[in-house]
Amino acid sequence: MVAASGGGHLHSPDREIVLVELSTAMAARPLDLKVLKSVMKKVEDVGGLGLSIEMAGVLGAFEAVTKLADSTGLKADSPRMLVIMRGVMTLMKNKTAISIGLIGVSIAAAIRYI
Repeated sequence: MVAASGGGHLHSPDREIVLVELSTAMAARPLDLKVLKSVMKKVEDVGGLGLSIEMAGVLGAFEAVTKLADSTGLKADSPRMLVIMRGVMTLMKNKTAISIGLIGVSIAAAIRYI
């Protein structure tokens, strides 16, 4: 399967290697713009302009979430943060059961008001 925007196969080893390079370049501090530009060129060569744009969006989203989390002032090991993380993980783990329950409640409410 070939990427719609040009470049190599959607799941080629080259693509994976280049995306790991890009992630590593973005995580490096201080950020080396020369290295980043070189790796972005490789991403475009392997996956086309579409992959470059997609990866820029994904990396931007990760950066935004990190800044948001940092802005709370909570430390990862704080009791409050652990309670929040436990709650989120419980919701994620039980999302199917929760969804079924909400559907059941919605159907029951709809039947009652019909």
